[in-house]
Amino acid sequence: MITNIIKLIRRYLVCFGIKVCRDKSRDWQQYLYPKSNHTIHPLYVNIGAGGFYHPMWTNVDMPNEFYQKLQKGNVHVVYDLCSLQPLPFESGSVAIFYTSHTIEHLPNDKVRHLFAEIHRCLKVGGIFRVTCPDMEIQYRAYQNRDEHFWSQPSPWLTNLSALENRFIEHFATALTAHHCVKIKGTPFAPISPQELEALFSTHSMEDFFDTIISRIPPDSNSWFPEGHCNWFTPSKVLMMLKKSGFAAVYQSGYGQSADPRLRNTDLFDSTCPELSLYAEAVK
Repeated sequence: MITNIIKLIRRYLVCFGIKVCRDKSRDWQQYLYPKSNHTIHPLYVNIGAGGFYHPMWTNVDMPNEFYQKLQKGNVHVVYDLCSLQPLPFESGSVAIFYTSHTIEHLPNDKVRHLFAEIHRCLKVGGIFRVTCPDMEIQYRAYQNRDEHFWSQPSPWLTNLSALENRFIEHFATALTAHHCVKIKGTPFAPISPQELEALFSTHSMEDFFDTIISRIPPDSNSWFPEGHCNWFTPSKVLMMLKKSGFAAVYQSGYGQSADPRLRNTDLFDSTCPELSLYAEAVK
């Protein structure tokens, strides 16, 4: 009887464009986590976790004003990704590392350090999954003048009209005029749409991105944590993972992890999948 009522309600709501489904994020899939792993030692670690929660996972983050609502009571390990300090885990002790839309907030040297530390802390055979904005597909979208690629408002709740500003917001956020004027004591000038187009037409993809992000101070994460200051393509991420010493690296896809614990897309890979790249590395 109750099941039939639920079905009728769902059909009624569909008429108004509303789809009702069970919230699988509360399904922790405990059967995928051996009982012997219920210990005080972190085995599953989410770096830059934000509002993520799972009873078996340890969240690593750096509390800040911009993300404080997401982070409230949800940071288990406080760690500054820009400190170049060792991760606070023993070597060879972690089974899985995951990070989503975090590395684009860090310059290259900090990302290399993070990858090397993750490799050190992983168990042999352990897996590291990383997802971030895919700037190769965004580069092509700008090249094709795709007005519908970047949804508005953006993740920063802006509604930028110029295509150039919508594009640059995703890899050099501080260099848009909108964000630049909001940053106190800004030590640089924003990039105009005309300058961006000139650089785009005269540089290779890699040189174009590198030239622009070189104008962002390396400590930008400390005073503008919500801003993106780096760019990544699948080939760049895989290359950096290889240089970190992983035995195997490969491009993945949305919800397509080699580990079943990472395939629940209500918990993982949930940030802007239409704009993202996915990669995995095995120690």
